[in-house]
Amino acid sequence: MSRVIARFVESRHSLMHSACKGLAVLAVILMGPILPPSGSPVFAQARAEKPEQPIPADSQRGRDAVAKQGAQITKLADEQIQELKKQADGLREKQHELRTAVRDRCGLSPENVTPILLGLERDRFTLEIEVKLKAARRDSLAQLVAREAKLVQERAVSDEILEHLNKVIEARRTDLARKKQAREANAIAEQEVKDAEVNLAEAQIRFAVRREELGKSHEDPAIDHLNQQLLETSVETTQDQLRLELLKERLNVLDSVQTLLDDYKNTTEIELPRVLRLLEQAQTQLAQVKLLIPN
Repeated sequence: MSRVIARFVESRHSLMHSACKGLAVLAVILMGPILPPSGSPVFAQARAEKPEQPIPADSQRGRDAVAKQGAQITKLADEQIQELKKQADGLREKQHELRTAVRDRCGLSPENVTPILLGLERDRFTLEIEVKLKAARRDSLAQLVAREAKLVQERAVSDEILEHLNKVIEARRTDLARKKQAREANAIAEQEVKDAEVNLAEAQIRFAVRREELGKSHEDPAIDHLNQQLLETSVETTQDQLRLELLKERLNVLDSVQTLLDDYKNTTEIELPRVLRLLEQAQTQLAQVKLLIPN
């Protein structure tokens, strides 16, 4: 495009130089001496004193030469104007193709891509900070909950009642094993084995109940609140991470059309206006030249 415009400017300068030379001749031939209006006494006196003379042949040939030169200049100017119109049409078609390509790729018109891209960049920056803060809070809550759970377990292990119940369980388990051996030797009845199994089961139930009661007795209502906060924060963090991934995917799509956008902007804001400006100047100058060409 720049070579076309440079060639046009060079041609236009040459054309206007030739036009100026032709216009100098036109000024002498067409304007001639300035005479008073035909209706004035001075004009009548001039006609009486000096009869009209036919236009000299040299003047007529000069007119013909200027008309020929004007026709040549007009032809060249018309060719340049048609070339500029062709360039303008080509740029408009390119502009349309680029607009269509941008819309097909990202679903937005070229004028809307940059504002939306800037907005998404701000959203991504804010969301990344929120994700980091929520992830840190989630990890902190998880550590608090784990520490409190460990304290409950330690208290359960050191409970004296649980220790005695554990001894009872071990004793009844040993008693059950001994009675099973005696039953195999037909030394005792089957009912004694079943009674031993029931006694062991009762001791195990009492152990489990005591451990549950012990855990509840040491639970703090704040722990339940921490668990609820941990759950909510984990869910929010996961949701924000998904939003961030979708946001990054959208930004990647918009980033992929930057080359098309740059080409569209250059065509719309630089190339096409420049060609249209040159076209308007050429049309104006051509109209001025035509006004000075003798009919």
